[in-house]
Amino acid sequence: MLDISVNSNIGDLFPILRWFDYGGVEKKMLDIMKRLDCFLQGLIDKRRGNRLIVDDDVNDEDTTQHRKNWKKKTMIDHLLLLQNSEPENYTDNIIKGIILKQQKNNPPSPRSLPLLGHLHLIKEPLHQTLETLSSKYGDILLLRFGLKKVLVLCSPSAVQECFTKNDTIFANRPVSMATTHLSYNFTTMTVAPYGDLWRNLRRLAAVEIFSPNRIAFFEELRDNEVRLLINQLMQKCRVGDLSSAKVELKTTFNELAFNILSMTIGGKRYYGENVEDAEEARNVRYVMREMLDISVNSNIGDLFPILRWFDYGGVEKKMLDIMKRLDCFLQGLIDKRRGDRLIVDDDVNDEDTTQHRKNWKKKTMIDHLLLLQNSEPENYTDNIIKGIILVLLIAGTDTLSLTMEWAMALLLNHPESIEKVFEWERIGVELEDMTEGPGFSTPKIKPLEAICKPRAATQYPLF
Repeated sequence: MLDISVNSNIGDLFPILRWFDYGGVEKKMLDIMKRLDCFLQGLIDKRRGNRLIVDDDVNDEDTTQHRKNWKKKTMIDHLLLLQNSEPENYTDNIIKGIILKQQKNNPPSPRSLPLLGHLHLIKEPLHQTLETLSSKYGDILLLRFGLKKVLVLCSPSAVQECFTKNDTIFANRPVSMATTHLSYNFTTMTVAPYGDLWRNLRRLAAVEIFSPNRIAFFEELRDNEVRLLINQLMQKCRVGDLSSAKVELKTTFNELAFNILSMTIGGKRYYGENVEDAEEARNVRYVMREMLDISVNSNIGDLFPILRWFDYGGVEKKMLDIMKRLDCFLQGLIDKRRGDRLIVDDDVNDEDTTQHRKNWKKKTMIDHLLLLQNSEPENYTDNIIKGIILVLLIAGTDTLSLTMEWAMALLLNHPESIEKVFEWERIGVELEDMTEGPGFSTPKIKPLEAICKPRAATQYPLF
C-alpha cells in the first residue's frame, strides 16, 4: 500500500496509458484496496461487537472480561459513539478513511508548478537562490524537481538534526541513473544501502584507508608530488627573461590532487611531465573528466523517468560507455599490482624479478587491499576494490583541489597573515598544535604549514 501510494504512476501523467492499464498498476491497486478494506472493516466490526456485549445486561465471566477490554477505549470506539449520534456524518467508509488518513508534517514549501515542481525557481548562482528561499520559508524547506522530492537544509543545526540524531533515516542514498550505472551494483561507499555491506565498507575506510598510520605511510609520496609541482612552476617562471608567470590554480590543484591519489592508489602518475605511458595517461584523463562531468551534473531522466525509456540526450548510453572504459582502467591497475606481487612471491632471483621486488616494496593502497582479499575474499572482491578506488578518485580529487583553491584565495585576501607567518619563519617560533579533538592525531607543525592545512579554509564564510 505504501509503495504503490507514494511512487509516481505514469498513467497519471499520460492518461491514455490507463486505457489498457499499462504495467498492471490499476489492477494491483484494486486488489490491495479490497484486502485493506476487509482488514479495516474487521477492526470496526470487532470494536462494535465488543461495545454491544458491554451494553448487554448479562453478567457472565466472558461479558465481564469484554467490559474490561472495552474500557481501554480506542479511536474506533470513540468514532462509533459519534456514529450513533450522527450516523450520516460517520458512516463506516468515513471511519475507514479517517483510520487510513495520515497527517504529514511536511516542511514549508513554495508554490509549485504542475509536473515541473519548483524547477522554475532554481537559478544561478544556486547558493544565493537557496539563501533567498531560506530567508522566506525557514532553514528547512521541501522542494520538488519533476517527480523527485528534495529536502533543503540551510543551517548547521538542521544538518546536525538530520545527520547526527537521525543519521540512520538519511543513511540510504536516492537511486538515480548515475548511482545505478556507476557504482558496481550499489557496492561503493557512497551509495551502498545501510546494512552489513555499508558497515563493512565504513570499517574498511576508517581502519585501512583513513587511519593515521595509513595516511602517514604515504607522507613521503605526497611531499614528492608537491616538490614536482613546485619545480614545474619554477621552470615556467624561468622561461625566457621572465621571473614570473601566470598560473591557473584550479587546474593545477586538480592535477596535483589526482596525481597524489593515483600514486597512493596504484603507484602511477597521469598528469605532468613524468608519466610512464603518455597514451594511457591521455585516455585516463579523458575518461576521468567525462566521469566527473556526468556524475555531478543533474540528469533530466531522473526527474522525469519517462525520458529514460528512449534515453533522452543519450546520457545512459554515454554512462555505460564511460563505465566500461573506466572499469577496464581500474581492472588494469589491480591486475598490474597483483602481477607484481606474484613475481615478488616467486623464488627467481634474476634482474627483472629483483626490480619487481623493489617496485612492490613501494606499497600502494591496491597492494594492501589485495592482501586483505587473500584473507577475506568474500569481503574484498575485485568489484568492491574497484568501487573503493573509484570513490577515492572522484570524491577526493575535487574536494582536495577545491580546499586548496579556497585556502589560497583566503591567504591572498589576507596578506597580513602571510607576512606574519613568514616573519615567524624568520625568527623561529614554537610549533603550531593542529590537534582538533579525540581521534585526530595531526602532529605539531610549523605555522607556514598550519595555514595551508584544510582547516584554514573553514575559518571564514565561503559565501
